[in-house]
Amino acid sequence: ILDGYSGEISDETREDLEIVNDGIERLTSLVESLLDLSRIESLKIELNPETTTAEKLVDSALSEVSRLIQAQGHDIEKDVANNLPSIRVDTKRIVQVLINLLSNSIKYTPAGGKILFHAFEEEGEVLFVVADNGYGIPEWAQEKVFEKFYQADSIMSQKVGGTGLGLTITKGIVEMHGGKIYFQSPVDSDAFPGLPLGDERKGTIFWVHIPVNPSEVAV
Repeated sequence: ILDGYSGEISDETREDLEIVNDGIERLTSLVESLLDLSRIESLKIELNPETTTAEKLVDSALSEVSRLIQAQGHDIEKDVANNLPSIRVDTKRIVQVLINLLSNSIKYTPAGGKILFHAFEEEGEVLFVVADNGYGIPEWAQEKVFEKFYQADSIMSQKVGGTGLGLTITKGIVEMHGGKIYFQSPVDSDAFPGLPLGDERKGTIFWVHIPVNPSEVAV
């Protein structure tokens, strides 16, 4: 209807339909997240491994969030090391992981922020790093970040939305690939001099380790 297939509509009707459409998208996202969580918890999620590169994974994730980045006026720095080995992963699921991390950085960083998105190799693993100069994660909340339905700051969560499932699902997918995920907040400014910090900008960094040659990947 919004695309005009049912004829011309008034501005008021268009506004109402856009509200309905936004609601449908939120509900669809919630249902998909609940299904993913259920599959992960019951060990019934199916992975479809294929050989790919970190560059392709990074570019796919960035493509999905590009509009959101622009809308918030963020500056994003992409840095993928040269000659990284190929990795065998479920491309769709690892891209989902990276999108979840990028989306969190975008939403919890004040407008005009800085996001670093890096990939490099270390000791037989490909590491993906997502760092931002956002609000950071309060120390009292850090032990619960990966718990389902948990959101550290209820006021901010209401402002930016979300289900509190993204990081739980992200952790499950990473571990099913034989990898690990962890974070640091606030960010050490000496370690990341290219990330402007100070005042409300405490910063958060997430590291995702994916083995280059996993001995066993759940399928």
